[in-house]
Amino acid sequence: FSQSTPQRFDFTFVSGFRVVGDIFASFERPLDVLDSFLALCGLGILLSLIRSRTGAIAGGVGLHAGAVCVIWVLRKSSHLNRDSNWAWLVGSYDGVIGWMAFAWICVMAVAYWAYPAIRSQWAYRNADVNP
Repeated sequence: FSQSTPQRFDFTFVSGFRVVGDIFASFERPLDVLDSFLALCGLGILLSLIRSRTGAIAGGVGLHAGAVCVIWVLRKSSHLNRDSNWAWLVGSYDGVIGWMAFAWICVMAVAYWAYPAIRSQWAYRNADVNP
């Protein structure tokens, strides 16, 4: 595939610690990734609601696969304009997950959580009760 020779790395006792340090470098300023963190936590809560209601992981797996696909397609098919007045709605983590995604995921989670109660109240009010 590639004609270039691989870069040589000198592994030492502390090499692993350097890699772990680089992984957590984006957390030096936690407020920069707060929107993405909350959006992904919200998605985790939505996935757990689906798992608890259905008793199976298939719905959560499907929703997660769909979310990953949407993120991938949006990243490949759109251009982020950081100079826009609305750029703060999009996270800096991947250009998709941000405050807008957090709000949308929260709306979906609340709707999914409240749907059985709303449906049962509607059915109770519209039930044909014969004394």
